[in-house]
Amino acid sequence: MIFSEFSLTIDQFKTHPKSGRNIWLWNGDTDDLKRLLPLDITSFLDIKSLSETASPKSKGDKDIANEINRILSEELERIRSDNKPPHILLVTGCYLLARYNTGLATLFNYHVGNGIATIMVVPIVKRKIEMPAYINYDPNFTLSYLTSLLGIENAIEVNANG
Repeated sequence: MIFSEFSLTIDQFKTHPKSGRNIWLWNGDTDDLKRLLPLDITSFLDIKSLSETASPKSKGDKDIANEINRILSEELERIRSDNKPPHILLVTGCYLLARYNTGLATLFNYHVGNGIATIMVVPIVKRKIEMPAYINYDPNFTLSYLTSLLGIENAIEVNANG
């Protein structure tokens, strides 16, 4: 989706929310996105902060993924009960979903009914991170992972220079 189309969709969402699952992937700066959103109908969820309350059964990836999904589901239910549609949820810390391969079922379940939108933020990587040669590091892994689950048509890539 191109930026202008997304901007128009957000402008219209407050008075005429689209039916179905409105889940988008914002590849850009979080502050730029916040300036675009109607803050009176927007809630914020940081998965990293939320995960600091987690207590997985073990340090294995599968147990951590299950715990992230459990606490995410509880928090989404709280957010749903506190907010009436139309409602926008801005989600940061999405790299944990990619790192632990959680899938997006928990977020999809949050979208039962209409008038709810979720925007997942994946910041643009602006600098190269040096890693030891034995570490396979892909700075675009989170973006690739989430785009593969949501579809490229739901990704909004914002130019790093504005």
